[in-house]
Order: sequence, then C-alpha cells, then structure tokens
Amino acid sequence: MYVVTMGVNIKLTKSALHMKEVNYFFLVGWTNEAGRDPQLEYRLSIYHAQKDDSGRFTCITPMGHRHSVDIVVAAVHCPEIPITAGLNVSNPSTKLDTEVVFLCREGQTLIGAEEATCLPSGNWSAEPPICRVTECPDLSNVTNDFLQAKISGQTVGSRANFSCPSGYGLRGEMVLQCLDTGQWSAPVPYCEEVICESPEVPKNGYLQSSNKDKYRGGDVLQFACDANHMMDGQNIIVCQENGRWSASVPKCVLACQFPGPSDAIISKADYFYRINETVTFECKDGFELRGPKMLRCLDDGRWSSTTPTCHSTRKG
Repeated sequence: MYVVTMGVNIKLTKSALHMKEVNYFFLVGWTNEAGRDPQLEYRLSIYHAQKDDSGRFTCITPMGHRHSVDIVVAAVHCPEIPITAGLNVSNPSTKLDTEVVFLCREGQTLIGAEEATCLPSGNWSAEPPICRVTECPDLSNVTNDFLQAKISGQTVGSRANFSCPSGYGLRGEMVLQCLDTGQWSAPVPYCEEVICESPEVPKNGYLQSSNKDKYRGGDVLQFACDANHMMDGQNIIVCQENGRWSASVPKCVLACQFPGPSDAIISKADYFYRINETVTFECKDGFELRGPKMLRCLDDGRWSSTTPTCHSTRKG
C-alpha cells in the first residue's frame, strides 16, 4: 500500500488552475464540507496512487498567486514487532493499516497495549507490550507446627494444599490457586484445636472407651449394650473437625438373643431380634419337627417358647 504525503495544505480558487499532469487516478472536485466555501476552496484527492504520481504540484489564481505542494507517494511499512518471551502477535504483516492483537501465554500477564495499528507515519500506534510471569506471594513462611502445606509453586495456576494434624480442624479453604492477578484464590487457612463435648452414655448400655469430660478431634468412642439389649444406631462415633460427633449416641433397646443351638433350620440367624420379631424352624427330609414351628420375641426380651427339635421319621 502507498500513502500520499503532502508538504503543505492547499487552497485553490474556482478560476484558473494549472498543475502538473498526473494519471487518471488523480481526482479533483470542489469542496462540499460543512462550513467551507465551495466557491473558493478546491479539494484534491489521490486514490490508488503510484510512485510516478510523486512530484510538486502548483496552483495559480486569477490574481497570479501561486501555491505549491510536494506530494510523495511511497510504500509504508512499520518495523517488525520484536517477539519477546511469551508474546503472541495475531498478524505478522507490517503494511499500512495492519491491525495486530497481542496475547500472552498462560501464566503470564500482558504489560502494555493489547493492540496496535500501522500508521501512515510508518510507526505503530503503540509500543509492543511485554509478557511478565505472574507470581503469587510466597506461602512457605506461613506454615507452622500445626498448619501443613504442599505448594507446587508461585506462578499462575500453581496450587497450595493445606491440612492439619490429628486433633486440629482446618479453618478456611483446603486448596488455594494462584490467579493471574498475582493473588491466591482465598486467604491462607489456619488450624484450630477441635474439642467435642462428652456424650451421654445410653440407657441400658455402657462406654467401652475411656470416659473423659472432653475429647479432641479424631478421638473414637465405642458403645455396647447390656444383656438382652440390642443397639439401635452406630456403635462407634468419631469427634470430627467441626467439633461434632460423626453420629448420634446409639440407643440400647430390649431384644431377644439368639434362640440357642438346635438341629432345626432357623429362618434368620442373628445375634439379636427386635420385640415382636418372629423366626420359623424346619427340619431336613426324613425328620419331623417337635415343638412350635414359630417363635416370637416378647416384650420382656424372652422367646414365646423353647426352641423346637428335629427327630427322624425312620422306624427301627
């Protein structure tokens, strides 16, 4: 592409006009801009200019006033953009009116203009930017005897994983990420000692672990029930990081124990049976059942009858 460079501005009267002859791409016309006098001012425009159109053009008014303008038609190229580390340029061209967009690689921040245009002066509209590796503050000095951290780095995208020792709960985000703003995604967490209050011992039950007024995070309690009682709930609970037990204290409810050994086949073999729960018995082929076929667990935790037995049906 070529650009027309004029040494001075030019005004021409509507009368006599003498100028150097140029090719047909050189157009003339009376000015029609708002606020201008079309009787006194003349507009010159050159489209698709060629190098041969360069030269001095002189206009003479009826009063003999002369006015000259030097026109230079030349190809315009802006300097090549230096590619620094991490910088990406959208368009490699350096011709006039070329527009380029600047981007940085992931993990780097653009310092300077985001775009530029090649101007008629042969210069870019903005200086090429640089890409700077963004780093977040060093977190290695924030750890202590309690807060434990695994930090992959300080550049954008790096992660920091935090944890606490047994008996302490993490307050804050477990994982932080280094953002392109140069800041971590959240404040650094801290460790706080966890205390769970001593739970009540269930009625008709007891605590198999040592009983204390307070328990630390990670402590485990195990419950058991008295004879003829079964556990309703979880027999083991854990003091969690939030200061709460992992489950409610279980209940010990009245129940029937396993009916006892028998040569009959029982429908359900278990350690405990709930009140009103029933079991049935049957014998193998060649044997007959003596006693009740069904037993029911009564309200007092006893079976409704003794366990039946099996006897051979063969004679002799």
